[in-house]
Amino acid sequence: EMTTSEHLAARLRAFELIWEVQDAGAPPLDELDALLERATQDAWSDVQSACLLARLLHARWQGGDAPFVVWVDRLHAVAEESGDDAMLAAALASRALGRYTTVSGTSALEADAELARALALLDTCDSPPLERVNARLQCALGLYDRGLWELQEEQYALAEHLLPEVGDSLVAPVLIYNRASVNLT
Repeated sequence: EMTTSEHLAARLRAFELIWEVQDAGAPPLDELDALLERATQDAWSDVQSACLLARLLHARWQGGDAPFVVWVDRLHAVAEESGDDAMLAAALASRALGRYTTVSGTSALEADAELARALALLDTCDSPPLERVNARLQCALGLYDRGLWELQEEQYALAEHLLPEVGDSLVAPVLIYNRASVNLT
């Protein structure tokens, strides 16, 4: 499938929105939802996945538990259908979080298995670097949830190695902040 410049611009904007929804200001949810709808209509699974990741991050930090589970499950379905192992890993890592397991009824053992599967997928996947960086950050959060700080730091180091391939991105400041935070812990 040929990627159009419009598709590429939508993909980059979706990844920018991942970071904007985490900002303390008003998240651009209307724009995010419009982009998600467009991506769904045009079958741009990479844009859909990035929008869904942004939505689940917003729900994780500012929304209720039930919407968080819905966005995680939607990301899981889109990533699995499209064969994007990095975004599948991001969904699995999000399913491993305590907040997800509490609402969904997933056991701690199942959650640990989801996180282990996410980490294994990232070690062998050939998804684009931007997807892999974002997935590593989600895995790091799953490891943080378990108090596994050394392994969390390893995920940040692996993500940092991908930064030269990502180019000019809002992901670098988030990665540096998260990495400093875990080192302080």
